[in-house]
Amino acid sequence: MAANDRSNAEIAQLEARVSTLEQLLEVYERSVLEQSERLYAEQERMRLQTTLLESQGEASLEGVLSVSVDGRILFANRQLAQMWGVDRPVIGAKAYRETLRSMAERSADPDGFFERTAAVGDERESSQEIALADGRTFDSYTAPIRSQEGQLLGRVWHFREITALKEIGRMKDEFISAVSHELRTPLTSIRGSLDLMANGVMGSLSTESMTLAKIAQANCQRLVRLVDDVLDVEKIEAGQLALRLEVIGLESVVEQAIESMRPFGAARCVDFQIESSIQGARVNADSDRLIQVMENLLSNAAKYSQDGATVLVRLSRRGARLRVAVTDWGSGIAPELHGQVFERFAQIDTPAARKAEGTGLGLNIARGIVTRLGGTIDFESEPGAGSTFHFDLPEWEPGESAEVAR
Repeated sequence: MAANDRSNAEIAQLEARVSTLEQLLEVYERSVLEQSERLYAEQERMRLQTTLLESQGEASLEGVLSVSVDGRILFANRQLAQMWGVDRPVIGAKAYRETLRSMAERSADPDGFFERTAAVGDERESSQEIALADGRTFDSYTAPIRSQEGQLLGRVWHFREITALKEIGRMKDEFISAVSHELRTPLTSIRGSLDLMANGVMGSLSTESMTLAKIAQANCQRLVRLVDDVLDVEKIEAGQLALRLEVIGLESVVEQAIESMRPFGAARCVDFQIESSIQGARVNADSDRLIQVMENLLSNAAKYSQDGATVLVRLSRRGARLRVAVTDWGSGIAPELHGQVFERFAQIDTPAARKAEGTGLGLNIARGIVTRLGGTIDFESEPGAGSTFHFDLPEWEPGESAEVAR
């Protein structure tokens, strides 16, 4: 009887284990099935994304080439082959260097193009203009391809033809330059005549006539400034802005610019204050052009500041460079507009900007002059917190030469 009980107990235990194993097997099968379904869905999603990306790449008007870190062609659209006049690369082939070499042979500088373009392992983004041997011009942008974890997977290139855009830009610049040169002589004559009339040299004028003469005088002066600014921009872009370099005290030049701008600030109820920790420091620069830079920065600061504000001008050292910073207390510049500030004819759309007169060329000219003097110019600004524009110039040390810039 006892033996039968043990046997029944063992059988019960075995049945329990079998039942448990069956349950575990059922759970495992269900888990495998669910995993398989998720894997299939993920594969379908990946295939759909790949198809969409390839379709977008094929529909692009830009030539697109992407390469893995081991040199395999990941993607190349028809536009790439057509615009470069090369055979379309074979997807999966380790032939990216051959492809880039074929493209380089069609550029105006084959060795330079290949050297600047062929580095798949470069982790930086970059862009460049590429001149082709047939006279066309391409704009090239390249960036690394990374996984979500940041691992470098390869590199992608985008090529866009900008030949027509550059020609339009050249024609526009020539037109503006020609018009500006043609306007300068008659405007000078008109301004001289208006000055004589407004100063009473041609006889006394009635109150109404004097008002009209002063309005015409002010607008003529504004137009002359616009023409002069356009001509300065043309010289800077053509590399023809001549500078008369001499060793000058930076603090003295800044003070001179501030004094010349005080009437401008007073008309807008704005004062200028200077703080300097660089007494006696000198730079090798063109004083007239440096004053022009300061006047542009000071006039902008006065235009955008509130009535009764004081524009602060700080002079300090930054290593081997001297910094001039101009701080206003205006409404500031929104972050999304920062990239436009130094562009030609840039007018930031704010209530203060709509009230401020200007050509939109001052900061572009200031950047060109500072760059020609071997310096840099930049700004910091937050909405509602004002703006600080600053430029840095190399400090001149005794023993250094003061060559005349060409």
